[in-house]
Amino acid sequence: MSVPAGAASCLRLAATGSAAGCARRHVRHLLRWWRLDHVAHLAELVAGELVLAGTPASGYAVGDVGYQALVGVGWVTLWVELQPGQLLVETWDRDASPPRITCPGDSGAPGLYFVPMLADRWNYYTPSTGGKITWCELRIPPAGERPLPHRRPTAIVRRSAMTTFDSVLLRRVRDRLVDY
Repeated sequence: MSVPAGAASCLRLAATGSAAGCARRHVRHLLRWWRLDHVAHLAELVAGELVLAGTPASGYAVGDVGYQALVGVGWVTLWVELQPGQLLVETWDRDASPPRITCPGDSGAPGLYFVPMLADRWNYYTPSTGGKITWCELRIPPAGERPLPHRRPTAIVRRSAMTTFDSVLLRRVRDRLVDY
């Protein structure tokens, strides 16, 4: 079975802590159905991050969420579309401000870290209906070609630790610890 270009999927998710995981699972199953397993891990990562970045902007519900807490929660919408030679992944959230770009160790609201690194192209725009759409394109390599470069394993050289015995130094350390 060959999946034609233009095949698409749309998933609307409540802006909760489970939204990113649901998005990743949806993309994994969708790409398996489209027989694109070789790019599924990359598409899962990107889709999960796009959804995660959009959840706080849409009225994020924290913790174990009961039915009553979901009444005021907004939505994040995920679109995945197969185009000739590429996969388009888009999310909509209700905040029109630009997506936040994060670095390792950043605290605060989640943002985009992997998307700028892994996508061939990405951006956002504000539709006339409000909110913002953040999108990215992922190239679909031919089957058998790896979508990401992989490091080659190198030999690990283990060096023995040098040990020295300096009785004067040890006495000074002991004395300082006792005085402390």
